[in-house]
Amino acid sequence: MASDPGIPVTQHLSVSEVEDLYNAALADVQEAVTAEQRKERGQRLAALSKALRAAKRKPAEKT
Repeated sequence: MASDPGIPVTQHLSVSEVEDLYNAALADVQEAVTAEQRKERGQRLAALSKALRAAKRKPAEKT
């Protein structure tokens, strides 16, 4: 499965790092002016929301 270049790879990030990305994406959506911007930024926010839920479910890995 190929990754979308507009979606950040989050599997190796901590929960707080994913939360930071989510919060930044939320601010981007709120600042969007056009419907197209809201759509694109909203898709990124939805992907980050899914990644954040997954990050909170998985046990912390020690490396």
